[in-house]
Amino acid sequence: MTRINHAAAGVLCALAFASFQPSALAQATSSVSGQVYPNKPVRIVNHTGAGGSIDLVARTLSQKLSELWGQQVFVDNKPGAAGIVAAELVAKSAPDGHTLFISAEQPFTVLPALHAKLPYSPMKDFAPITLLVRMQYALVANPALPVKSVPELIAYLRSRPGKVNYGSPGNGTNHHLGMELFKTMAKVNIVHVPYKTNAAATTDLIAGEVSLMFNTLTFLEPQIKAGKLRPLAVAGSNRVPQLPDVPTLAEAGKLPGFEFSTWVALFAPAGTPPEVIGKIRTDTAALLNSAELTERFTGLAFEIVASTPDELRTVIQTETPKYEEIVRQSGARVD
Repeated sequence: MTRINHAAAGVLCALAFASFQPSALAQATSSVSGQVYPNKPVRIVNHTGAGGSIDLVARTLSQKLSELWGQQVFVDNKPGAAGIVAAELVAKSAPDGHTLFISAEQPFTVLPALHAKLPYSPMKDFAPITLLVRMQYALVANPALPVKSVPELIAYLRSRPGKVNYGSPGNGTNHHLGMELFKTMAKVNIVHVPYKTNAAATTDLIAGEVSLMFNTLTFLEPQIKAGKLRPLAVAGSNRVPQLPDVPTLAEAGKLPGFEFSTWVALFAPAGTPPEVIGKIRTDTAALLNSAELTERFTGLAFEIVASTPDELRTVIQTETPKYEEIVRQSGARVD
C-alpha cells in the first residue's frame, strides 16, 4: 500500500492572536533560561524558492511573529538539492532558536529513501516544533494535451510510452515522487524533467515545454481559474471545495488507495532549549488559529494543523517507511 495518510493534528493553542495586547507582547518576550527570547533577529530558512506555497506560509508567519516578538523575523530562501542545502545549513546552526527551518516533508522522509547518505540526520540534527499546515496536490495538464480526464490521460500515455514529459521542482521533491507513484499505479511511462524551482517548472508547463505536473492546489489555483492549466484530478482522499467538479485520482483513474498530500512544518537545530521550542510552538499556534490567519489560509486551500512537537516527530517516523516503499516500487532516482 502506497497511501500517504498523515497523523491527526494536535490540540490547538486557545489564545487567539487578536487578543494580544502590549502586556501580552511583553510576556511573549519573557525570560528564557535567564535571557530574553528572541533577543536578536530570527531567520527562517526555507528550502524552496520565493513565490511557492511554503514561501507564502513562511512570509505570512514571519510577518506576524515579527509583530508579536518585537524582533525582525525574516525568510531566507535556500533552494537546492530538494532541500539538502537548507537542511544542512540549519542542522549546523547555533541551537538558540534564532535560526529555524520551515520545511515540507521531503528533507525528513523522502530524501532518506533516495540517498544512501545525507549530510544531516533527519531525526538527530533537528528539534521538531510544530506542523503548520497541510496542502492538497492536483494533477494538471497543459491544455494542448488532448485529454480531459484521467482515463483519457492513461490511455494516451500508454499509447505513447516515453513520449510525454512532466515537470517538477527537482529530483526528490514531492512533485517528483507523486508523479512516480502515479506512473507505477497507472502503469505508464512518462519522462521526468526536473527544474530548480516550482515557479520555473510551472512556467514551462503553461508554455507547453512540459505537459503534466503534480503541484499544490494553492500554487495552481490562479492558473486553473485563468484557463492556463487543466485540472484532471486531486490527489487526496476527498474532493476539495475549490474544485468541486474535479474527482480524486483514486476515483477518476480507478487507482484504489492513491492518496498523496504534503505538509509544512517548523523545526529548530537539535539542542535548542525545550523552553524556547515551547515558546515558539505556543506563539505560532496562537497566530495560526487567529481569525485573520484562519481566514487567509483556509481561503488558500491550506488546512491548519498546529501540532505538538511529539506529534510532528510521530508523523515523520510513520511516513518515512511509506516513502521508502514508493521509491522501491517506482524505482525513482535522483540522478
